[in-house]
Amino acid sequence: MTDVPRQDDLYPGPPPAGAAADSGVSSEDPTRSSAPSRELPSLTGSMWGHLTISEELGRGAYGRVYRAWDEVLAREVALKIIRVERPDPAAVSAVLREGQMLASIRHRNVVTIYGAQQIGEDVGLWMELVRGRPLARIVQQDGPLGADEAAVIGMSLCDALAAVHGAGLLHRDVKAQNVMRESGGRILLMDFGAGREVSGRGAWTEMAGTPIYIAPDVLAGGSWTPAADVYSVGVLLFYLVSGRYPVEGRTVAEIALAHALGQQRLLVDCRAGLPEPFVRVVQRALAQKYRTAGAMMRDLSEVIAGGTGSWRDVPAPPTPDAVRTSPEQSTGVRSDAVLRRAPSLSHRATSAAVALGGVWLAGFVASMAFNQSFGRTEGFSSETPFDWLTTGVRALFGPASYVVLALVVIRLIRALWRGTERLLPPARAAGRAVRLGASALGDRIGLRDRTTAGQWLLAAEVASVVAVCWVFRDFILACATFLDTAPGDALRQLDPSNDASLFFRLVLSILAFAAGWAWYRLLTSGAAVPVDRTTAAAGIALTALVVVLVAAPYKLLHQSSFRRVEFGGARCYITGTRGAELLLFCPDAVPRNHIASANDPQLKRLTVVESAFSPPAGGGP
Repeated sequence: MTDVPRQDDLYPGPPPAGAAADSGVSSEDPTRSSAPSRELPSLTGSMWGHLTISEELGRGAYGRVYRAWDEVLAREVALKIIRVERPDPAAVSAVLREGQMLASIRHRNVVTIYGAQQIGEDVGLWMELVRGRPLARIVQQDGPLGADEAAVIGMSLCDALAAVHGAGLLHRDVKAQNVMRESGGRILLMDFGAGREVSGRGAWTEMAGTPIYIAPDVLAGGSWTPAADVYSVGVLLFYLVSGRYPVEGRTVAEIALAHALGQQRLLVDCRAGLPEPFVRVVQRALAQKYRTAGAMMRDLSEVIAGGTGSWRDVPAPPTPDAVRTSPEQSTGVRSDAVLRRAPSLSHRATSAAVALGGVWLAGFVASMAFNQSFGRTEGFSSETPFDWLTTGVRALFGPASYVVLALVVIRLIRALWRGTERLLPPARAAGRAVRLGASALGDRIGLRDRTTAGQWLLAAEVASVVAVCWVFRDFILACATFLDTAPGDALRQLDPSNDASLFFRLVLSILAFAAGWAWYRLLTSGAAVPVDRTTAAAGIALTALVVVLVAAPYKLLHQSSFRRVEFGGARCYITGTRGAELLLFCPDAVPRNHIASANDPQLKRLTVVESAFSPPAGGGP
């Protein structure tokens, strides 16, 4: 089966003319994003194996669907005949195996497959014949649904996908045309024509399905995983309540570009007044925060549990044929949308306050380390909380620059590699082999389980911190030493010309960013099983410690330049003042700290300002 999307197949449209309205099969409309290479002839009135075909119910890119009579089961069934693109035994075996795996799934929200068979060049799957309508037709005929009804449908689909993924399959074409609502209300996930098996070889990377429902990373050439099916559920819920799609475009390239530019619509802009919990779940799904169907199902269940039953009263958005709203009405909708976004503004304000507090804390730690090292206590330091904030900004500016530079380099390398993969098939094959190998390794060591992944992440972070501390142990000891009695080697470690300080802060900055990003992704992955709290707390605390290690030596390294003086013939520096008293740091003799009067006759002031850790002019300790 070919999986190359056609540009005229971007949007799912109404079922083809002649398809039975209540056939119970997901009528595969002509808008499927791939097409078979050969047309199937009409089989109405003929036999297919032991099945007697009575009428055609629908046709699509992967084949045709018929109503048939099963002589063995003595019941009507829906027969889907798939024309394999090439008479390739491996391709036929793959389709048959997928049919066998689907037949093993027994779930009330997944269409029941009775059998699969090859006859000639065709492969047929016969399944239960369901009386009902596809969700696409329901929205087109009855208008958008309420949030509560959509949430129930979303739960049913997530439950169905959990069973499908648990059986080792991907659906890859979840959309409103492929979901049926039975006459009795049961929701059924249909049409596995684009489905593929998930095995130890990893996820699939070829294009399939309907582009408007496909996750952005898959459109960009990434692997299709269970999370991509969950993203499609988010698009489906968006459509069910609004009649529109989060991202639209005339071609696959336009849709991919819209995703890349962040031109995704907000649900509240397409339909105001929906309950905030429901909107949050949909937007979270569209942001690809759910790694499993179970995680999204859990959140939808909370939405339903917290519902009041009044969501059906929310007015549906106007149909495309409706007249334009007046300016007053348009303004009202925008105001409601702004109110709906108010919580996100509050979250951003909270995040900004936390970040500001972190910067202030970094400046406080750097200032305290500086004052303790030089003995600037008992009134010799006059810093204010505002000074700590400015110190924090300066202390973290350099590490932030390192991180930004690293991100730019990583993105450039990634873009170059993706371009190489598109141009050179060997590079694409090598990249896929690496991704599949990494996926297999992750499966073997249990990284798909968040508890195990958290333990691995914590162990890796501990090992990294220990390794960095061991490599830079001399520099760390110098920063933690009281300089009044420290050995001369400690002062040489703090010399501005020593490159160890630069590499120390660079390595720790990248480590802090990598650890923070990894913990954020792990804790917000949306999986049903949370990370162990003790493990997460230890990891976050260790990441905070790394940030402290980055900020602590800042003033010692970059604000250790003082006015030089001579005191009793010795080289000294004025490191603090307290009224008429001066705190002197004399690096060439131990003890190094001295308190002298500003008018002391032994004190000779010079005009030189330099680092207190500069070596003496004539060398020496």
